[in-house]
Amino acid sequence: PDDPAVLETSLAEVSEMYEGDIDDLLEELGDRAPGIVEVGLKSDKALIRAAAVRLLPKIKDAEEAKPRLIAALDDEDGRVKKQAALHLHGMGHASPKLAIAFVHGLDGDTDWEFRSAMQAQGRIIIEPLIDVITDVDKEDVVRNEAIELLSEVAYRARIPKERLEAALAGKDRDTQKWAAAALSVADRKHDAVLPHLVKMVGSDDYWQIKAGLQALQRIRFEDDKLPPDVSEAVISSLASADNDRANEVSSVVSYRSIDPAQLPAIIKLLNNEHSREAALMALSRGALIDESLISPIAEGLKSDDETIRSYASAALREFGDDGYKHLVEVFLNAELPEQARLAAAVGAFEMDTPTEDFKPAEKYSEPVAALL
Repeated sequence: PDDPAVLETSLAEVSEMYEGDIDDLLEELGDRAPGIVEVGLKSDKALIRAAAVRLLPKIKDAEEAKPRLIAALDDEDGRVKKQAALHLHGMGHASPKLAIAFVHGLDGDTDWEFRSAMQAQGRIIIEPLIDVITDVDKEDVVRNEAIELLSEVAYRARIPKERLEAALAGKDRDTQKWAAAALSVADRKHDAVLPHLVKMVGSDDYWQIKAGLQALQRIRFEDDKLPPDVSEAVISSLASADNDRANEVSSVVSYRSIDPAQLPAIIKLLNNEHSREAALMALSRGALIDESLISPIAEGLKSDDETIRSYASAALREFGDDGYKHLVEVFLNAELPEQARLAAAVGAFEMDTPTEDFKPAEKYSEPVAALL
């Protein structure tokens, strides 16, 4: 404590330590620990204050530490608020002030422990989350995290739609989109939501695209058919999708059908090496059934990439009898690479269970089973 420079450097290290290591450290410090923590609490550097708050309950009993932790909720820095909020939650403390402190701790990369503690706040966390979602100065990554948390606590309490509807009517276009995504949690059939979600999916911002796709998953579409504008947006999103986003798009189309007008766009994606995996992922979940897709899908069986072969095999299974016959034709073609034939065999074998609607030809069962 007598050397501020050394103390600050040491406490900065504490913020990155595991709990077990901290316990060992405090045991070694012994009687010096309380003085170190007191100096750290008064530091003008937020990282040092946060580390000191993290240590506080370990050197004070609960009754003595609690008032100091409650005072730390007023700190101007979110990291300090976060540490104090976690400790108070562990003590069973709950209050609107604590909920606000939790929300201030959101950084777009919140760990499981922190999210679980936020969810446990229940209904009192909802208003602070809406504050974040409708705050024009908040980063998109933080707004996205706030919506995810809102969806996790929504089943416990009513979400005030009025505030989100007011934000929809505001002038800031980005806030309108985020409000629409949040409103999809409160009301899955709200008339004003869909147009804004389509704009989010068509955005250049990764977090808006992610939030828009997640919101589309929540909406109940009539007959499980995606409207033409939604179909166009999600297929366009696949054109530049990385694997994470492709999975989000696939979740949107899973067990639903996209507008058949998107057929040329899907074939284009299948013929593009960059987007083939994303398109096959969507088609393997039943996005669109059309005979003209069978050949370009089957090309994926010849890929050197095992993931693409697997998605192609799964996509062909969605085509029932026609897909099965094509898988068997690939399997029986001795001129094709062995890995392509094996991928086809796996797909055909997994379909080779006669049902009332689908009874594959008996002659194909034996060679497929033999290879496997």
